[in-house]
Amino acid sequence: MGVYTHVANLWFDSKDGVTFSGVMTLPEPLPAGVGLRVIAVPQPLRTRKEKWELHVEIPLPPPPPYTGPDDIIFKGEIMQQYFRPPRPPGKRSKILLWGDSGSGKTKSALGFPKCAYIDNHGSAEQYESAYPDHLFAHPDGPDATMGAVTALLRDPGGCLTVVMDDATTYWDQVQIKWSDLFLKRLPRSKGHHAEFYTFQPSDWIHPKREQKALIQRLIALDLNVVIIARAKKEYAGATGDSDFMKVIGEIFAGERNLVYEFDYILRISHEDGKRFITVNKQRVPAGCKPLPERFEFTIDEQGNSTLFQVLQQYVNPQNWTAPAHQVKDPVREEIPQSDTAEYGSAPPATPPSAPEAPAPAPVPPASEVQYLTLEQLNKLIERKAHYKISNEEWGKTLGKLYGVNTAKSLTPRQADNLLNYLETQRTPF
Repeated sequence: MGVYTHVANLWFDSKDGVTFSGVMTLPEPLPAGVGLRVIAVPQPLRTRKEKWELHVEIPLPPPPPYTGPDDIIFKGEIMQQYFRPPRPPGKRSKILLWGDSGSGKTKSALGFPKCAYIDNHGSAEQYESAYPDHLFAHPDGPDATMGAVTALLRDPGGCLTVVMDDATTYWDQVQIKWSDLFLKRLPRSKGHHAEFYTFQPSDWIHPKREQKALIQRLIALDLNVVIIARAKKEYAGATGDSDFMKVIGEIFAGERNLVYEFDYILRISHEDGKRFITVNKQRVPAGCKPLPERFEFTIDEQGNSTLFQVLQQYVNPQNWTAPAHQVKDPVREEIPQSDTAEYGSAPPATPPSAPEAPAPAPVPPASEVQYLTLEQLNKLIERKAHYKISNEEWGKTLGKLYGVNTAKSLTPRQADNLLNYLETQRTPF
């Protein structure tokens, strides 16, 4: 509770040599039971009449109760609804792999573990039988691609990596979709024979929004993400320059803001019978080594690439082995669907909300109770220490959700339920 202070001048009353005289007017009446703190401060004057200042400290009323979202584990401070201690490293790898035709992009992506492979232009069809641990989707348009990614949000299905092959084809499909939608909205009149649509500057927000929604969902997945893109020529663009439209190199073919979403941007090239990776960008996790700016890898006669084996030496090894968890959909606006998608459509829009607590898991009969593993217990202890959860709050949480007072009494299912909440939903998107 704070205070605010009023100041008034008092003058020494020379009649009795004891009292002071002065007037102080408060801005509003004080409620009953409020105590005041009064401080008299002498002010030196050259005149005979002595001046004092009266400081009256009035307690401020308590702030209204906070009506924001209730947090089961963190209580007390409003700030803790939004800020958390640093999270331990463990974010999956998000990679953009781009290069020329025939450089080995598809074969290298197939070398990542347990892939959910989204092949939107048929580049991996000939190799599928050699990868029995992978799952393959063949969407025929952007809506089906969005549906496949949304399905992974709800159920990763034991996969560890999601590959989209490729982003260039997807971006072309999105533009065609919206071009057709805009064309249907053109005025129909006699003599109107438009068979194509030219995007206006204000139209680009719609296809860009759709691609951004897809990338947001991909990045949010608790999976390693590998996005393939083709290469295209890069031109000098300075108007009035003598080098205007001169080829100055190569760049990935796709929406230009795509590069900001990835931790690693790797350019793959095939030179004189050798294959190289040039690192255009990398975010090095704490405790990990940075990738060399340029390194060599190989693809054997059976089509097996060593790119993944090289990356394993530099990226957190848990990224490639820890099981994936279901995550919340980070996109809260519905993308218009041009037709019915083969793989389902995006879920309806939902309003922003605070992180949800895990739903109480059903309690099995005593005869069927199985206790959590040592690995699960160690993970729970690590998360409890990381978030600085007191024993009292921890006990209340376990009692409210699962009817137990110690983590050792949780079943494996309940432990996974609580770990999923702590690992993936503690910070809102």
